[in-house]
Amino acid sequence: MANGIAYYLYFLAKRKTHKYLLISLSLILAGALGNVIDSTFYGVILDNAPGNAVFPWFHGQVIDMLYFPLYQGTFPEWLPFWGNQSFLFFRPVFNVADASIFVGVAFTLVLQKRYALTDPPSHDEVVFKTKPL
Repeated sequence: MANGIAYYLYFLAKRKTHKYLLISLSLILAGALGNVIDSTFYGVILDNAPGNAVFPWFHGQVIDMLYFPLYQGTFPEWLPFWGNQSFLFFRPVFNVADASIFVGVAFTLVLQKRYALTDPPSHDEVVFKTKPL
């Protein structure tokens, strides 16, 4: 998968595609490579493969996790159902590779109108820009 993304990124860079598309595909490629590295090598390097794994290669666990608890408090008494219960604002845990893939896909979706073709090329433009066989 990562090889296909890398080749497509190289192909688009040679064609001088819009920089936003190149940035978003680079983020997706970086996330894919990060996940491959985590699952392939960390079971051997860090000796963290599960106990029932036959061999440690390809059984590594993700270690690049981020956790940002921003605020810990208590709900007010008057709030129905949750009154006087403690809460933690922003408790999700995520890893860098998956965040990179998400940002790359979101970047593509949000900015696609900036680099999408508005008018398809005419037949003459296609014929004259292609290489002869």
